[in-house]
Amino acid sequence: MKKNLTIHFLCLLMLLSSTITAQKIAGIVTSGGVPVVGISVGSKPSNKGAATGKDGRYSLIFEPGTYKITFSGTGYKTVIETVTLAPGDEKTLDAIMVVADETLQDIVLVGTRSLPRSSTTSALPVDVTHVRCRLNGSHV
Repeated sequence: MKKNLTIHFLCLLMLLSSTITAQKIAGIVTSGGVPVVGISVGSKPSNKGAATGKDGRYSLIFEPGTYKITFSGTGYKTVIETVTLAPGDEKTLDAIMVVADETLQDIVLVGTRSLPRSSTTSALPVDVTHVRCRLNGSHV
């Protein structure tokens, strides 16, 4: 009897945990009817995020609550939508991005010295020098 009660209790916990954590928001981000790759999709207050794939799709999983979903990307105006999720909800939230009127003012380039001079490719060059060691009076 006690074993059956334990099994029923565990099954109930598994059922409840799967319905509590199944809130999902997914959608497609487009601009001019074309999917947009690399748009950042963020949420507040959860601070969860994702980026759109090559087909413009994204998905995020949340606990029940109200969230502000932010869509942003270089060259596009930011879009913010508010979504409320109840337990077990799966909502579709598509976004249409509008090209921003602004242009970029600065471009920053970072480079390194030529390969023979540096042992690694990094923003800070490392000079390679040859070191001779003496062991017992002989050169190595």
